[in-house]
Amino acid sequence: MLTHLMDNGLDLYEVSRYGRHRSIASTEIYLHLADSKLARQINKIHEQQWKRLESLFRERQLQEEAMDASN
Repeated sequence: MLTHLMDNGLDLYEVSRYGRHRSIASTEIYLHLADSKLARQINKIHEQQWKRLESLFRERQLQEEAMDASN
């Protein structure tokens, strides 16, 4: 939720107060962890997409090899 506040224009100080953190450093750690989690999710999606592309490429190669063999 605090990440959403930052995304919507609140500054770090305001977010820290809203989150009831005793220091801005605590808020920075929290936001960094949120960014790390987001980065991991994005990487996972990219890996899934890459695997799908590899699968499609292999499938296409097999089709082309089958066509070449039948000629």
